Amino acid sequence: MNAAPDLGTGAMLAETLRVVLILGGVLALAVAVLRYVLPRLVHGRAQAEGPFKMIARFPLEPRKTLYMVEARGQVLLLGTSERDIHYLATLPRAAADPESEPKPVVRFRA
Repeated sequence: MNAAPDLGTGAMLAETLRVVLILGGVLALAVAVLRYVLPRLVHGRAQAEGPFKMIARFPLEPRKTLYMVEARGQVLLLGTSERDIHYLATLPRAAADPESEPKPVVRFRA
């Protein structure tokens, strides 16, 4: 039977360092893919150019959700269930921009 060759301490250290560097490279590649490539693929598809733009999504239950969608310059409130999509209302244009909401004024009496 052939025995494994006896590697010196320097050779073992070099081999261990090589394995650690390879594993580090694989880990860095995985982090880069998860952090940079995957979000671009997901958001790129979700934010495709077209006549509709999803402004907000509000889950109500596991299979029921409210969506605020901009279509042809109008802001629509839609409700979805497992089988249907329902038109609920047309909202004012200001509803699409949370920054445009008036801030409440609080006054205290002395």
